[in-house]
Amino acid sequence: MNTTVSAAKKIYHKPVLLQETLDEIAVAPKQGWIVDGTFGDGGHSSAIFEKRVNAFDANRLLSIDWDFSGLEAFQTQGKTAPTLLESADSSTKWIVAKDNFAHLPQILDSISKKTGYGNSIAAMLLDLGISSRQLVQKQRGFSFTGSGKVDMRMSPDLYAVAAYDLLNLLTYKKMASLFRDTVGMPGPLAAKLTHEILNARTEKAFGNSNDIKRLTDIAYKVVPIRANSKGRIHPATLLFLALRIAVNTELRNLQEVLPVAFSRLLPGGVLLVMTYHSAEEQVVNHFLQTVRAKAEIILPSAKEIRVNPRARSAKLYTIKHAK
Repeated sequence: MNTTVSAAKKIYHKPVLLQETLDEIAVAPKQGWIVDGTFGDGGHSSAIFEKRVNAFDANRLLSIDWDFSGLEAFQTQGKTAPTLLESADSSTKWIVAKDNFAHLPQILDSISKKTGYGNSIAAMLLDLGISSRQLVQKQRGFSFTGSGKVDMRMSPDLYAVAAYDLLNLLTYKKMASLFRDTVGMPGPLAAKLTHEILNARTEKAFGNSNDIKRLTDIAYKVVPIRANSKGRIHPATLLFLALRIAVNTELRNLQEVLPVAFSRLLPGGVLLVMTYHSAEEQVVNHFLQTVRAKAEIILPSAKEIRVNPRARSAKLYTIKHAK
């Protein structure tokens, strides 16, 4: 998830653990769907299509994302682009669906009818990170730098409630629980942060262009860390992460898709989940215990982290279906 800025100021997203992902998919069955549940800016999907689907004339690729701004950016790069689900037919090798990956069963059943290719999965990737492009789009409100309204909806078409709605409407108990239970914020810190936010909204409702500054000011007040402190996360990190998770029901979506994806795997198939924080890890680990499966965890190399600092917190869980 590194950022490269061209002369035209275009932001591109560098996929994390790309070669490791391709290596895991390389040993998956050569029939059935390869599913990228988080298309993003197309880095993983494009490489999978070129190096697996096209190179070996194997499988077919389904990419899913609820935010099509990444697809729009990808289409300007002159690479082979996927076909929209609505236009797919029996000859289509790469399909993209605008949807939430939690709706995987419905999506697979739909493309099975359109293509006649079945609905089994050879491999599925879930890269749960947020892209550099989304972070720099200030109107989205994902980043705690700059200014703007804290919206945080991955897909306004699918989600009506924005982050500023939660800030304005949640009760003290529910907001403190959100910070404490979702991102593991210590209880006293969650309570103090909630108290400050409720005081701030009493003075002025959230949903304005100065939301980000107001929230970061509160975070610095509650978690006093100098802005240039090295080796420490920004004091607003957990606050923004908790809001984003809640707005997009990210943990619930992950809980819903994992058992479905695993049940659709062909013998020898692989489910790949790339996590970036402990809340996602907890969901994956609970799923593994439920299905009594084991996972190998692959971490980015020191070299990749140097080139792409956003990779530092990534963990790639590889969950294989017994042959």
